Amino acid sequence: MAESIHKRRRVVIALGGNALGDTPKEQIERVRAAAPALLGVIDEDTEIIITHGNGPQVGMDFVQFGPKGHQITDGGLQVGNDKTDLLAIGQANCKKSGGTITISDDVESIKGADFVYTDVWYGLYDAEESGVSYMDVFYPKYQVDMDLMNYAGPNSKFMHCLPATRGEEVTDEVMDSPERSLCWVEAENRKHSIRALLAAFGKRTPLNDENVDYSAKEELHAAIAKLDELQSR
Repeated sequence: MAESIHKRRRVVIALGGNALGDTPKEQIERVRAAAPALLGVIDEDTEIIITHGNGPQVGMDFVQFGPKGHQITDGGLQVGNDKTDLLAIGQANCKKSGGTITISDDVESIKGADFVYTDVWYGLYDAEESGVSYMDVFYPKYQVDMDLMNYAGPNSKFMHCLPATRGEEVTDEVMDSPERSLCWVEAENRKHSIRALLAAFGKRTPLNDENVDYSAKEELHAAIAKLDELQSR
């Protein structure tokens, strides 16, 4: 059974925050509206994972594993002067969906996690550090290595929105693992899902490819035909 699961094609769709709506119902409706554009490349044997940013809204058990001073309750994940109470928003979503939020610096909190999702340790949050090295703050406890993955669970999957900094927030062994890492298919399918949304909601020009051969031509035309069918209803 395990071998057949690993051989299934995976499509990872990263929704990202509330870009598709403020409620699970709105998000599902908008994903369904764009879904026909993906039907030409997704079959019944495809494992579909929808993730990133909306976990508590769709009933997931969300854990923020990080050091004090960088947790949601300390203002972590805020950008600039944004004072939005992210925890309150998450807790309100959990009341509707049945999900949970746990914030901890104890590694026990990730035990049993299906997915371990990290991001770079620099960039949006540089101002928080005041010159202190991120490696001093996060390494090695919060680096995602294979020991951390195995601690979460033997079948836990690694995710990252990319680009990543190898040797900092994640090791090569985890990032390149064909059995444990989903970050590459996550990034690839984000491109396809963005194209699908553009095709669904944007004005389309004729392909004019009758005399041109290219890979996935048949799949593209099948997807566009389903879009035309949807828009004609």
